[in-house]
Amino acid sequence: MAQKAGTTSLHDWLAQQPDVCLPTLKETHFFSHEQRHAMGLDWYLRQFPRCAESSLMGEVDPEYMFNERAPERIAEVCPAPKVVFILRSPLDRAYSNYQMSVRRGLEPLSFYDALMAEEKRTGPGADPAVAEHLSYMGRGRYAEQIARFRKSLPGGTFLIVRFDEMAGRETGGEAYGRICRFIGVKSSPSIADRSRKSNVASETRSGVLADILYGKSLPKKALKLLLPSHDLRMRLWVLANRFNEKPIERPDRDKAPVAVPEFVIGEIERELKRLKEAEGLDCGDWLEKSLSAGRFVSTGGP
Repeated sequence: MAQKAGTTSLHDWLAQQPDVCLPTLKETHFFSHEQRHAMGLDWYLRQFPRCAESSLMGEVDPEYMFNERAPERIAEVCPAPKVVFILRSPLDRAYSNYQMSVRRGLEPLSFYDALMAEEKRTGPGADPAVAEHLSYMGRGRYAEQIARFRKSLPGGTFLIVRFDEMAGRETGGEAYGRICRFIGVKSSPSIADRSRKSNVASETRSGVLADILYGKSLPKKALKLLLPSHDLRMRLWVLANRFNEKPIERPDRDKAPVAVPEFVIGEIERELKRLKEAEGLDCGDWLEKSLSAGRFVSTGGP
């Protein structure tokens, strides 16, 4: 499923289903992270709590959709999985991704300039760690990512859900129920308390801590020497990241529209067309809603 498309909420809802077994910490990145994948399947299985044999085992990790090697690695372990793709309007998703990168101290540019510079910053020769965080439009090229999964997992079954359906007050219950039925959850979807908000808008408490968590600072390198255990560092990282995120209310209310290069609008239109042709999913209303809401304005650019 796409990053910034309700993955944290879905993880929290599924964690409330008694017959679903998820990792203790959301997003192990086992199939997308070179170092973690090298630790082997035993390490991955240790990230799950003790669950009944009849439980459904799975993970909610947006990196798997974007990472080129993840589908083939998943196929080596589970050749016929059930895969859920949650897709969000590419422009809204990109801006949410951008805001997250700004909070983490990884993005000094405006949204407009970041989109203009994306190809250079994430193209051939770019630092993979940088490209991972700054691929605003790249992560929204859904058709090619889904095609990669279908090619690597011919025995798999796939469900595509729109983020706006899952997040909608009237449509959310039906969308979540559809996901539960698809993956084979036997307990009632109504068990999950979907009123709880997960991963709400936030700002960074400490820029210094953000640099330690996401940068290549000396304190971060020293921490690796002091704490050689990868598992312990991973758990401390999650706790520190949660502490450093201070929730804010209505972060975009009454703000001026965000400028977007004209070529980005054209790219999104072409992507939505590819998505309809390849998957039969009509999301033509996404771009219109994003622009008509007054949150974005198209201007200039090559």
